[in-house]
Amino acid sequence: MNRLKQERKRLRISQDTLGRAANIPQSDLAQVELGNYVPPDAVLERLAAVLHIPVDELLKSARKEREPLERDSAGRYMAAER
Repeated sequence: MNRLKQERKRLRISQDTLGRAANIPQSDLAQVELGNYVPPDAVLERLAAVLHIPVDELLKSARKEREPLERDSAGRYMAAER
């Protein structure tokens, strides 16, 4: 279970409720929880705000472990180059 799902469950809210609060489709949220999708920074910030956790904590589990994230020159999160 990843950090996003843990926090969502802790707050006892559904994917749909969290998605509506963060303005992200439930289907995208499901993919984030599975580690298949890293949403844009603005969405990560909204998710973190709704869950009351820092974005960095959210990122620890909102990606595949084999795909570390880095920030580009503009400060956006991106997958590290291999």
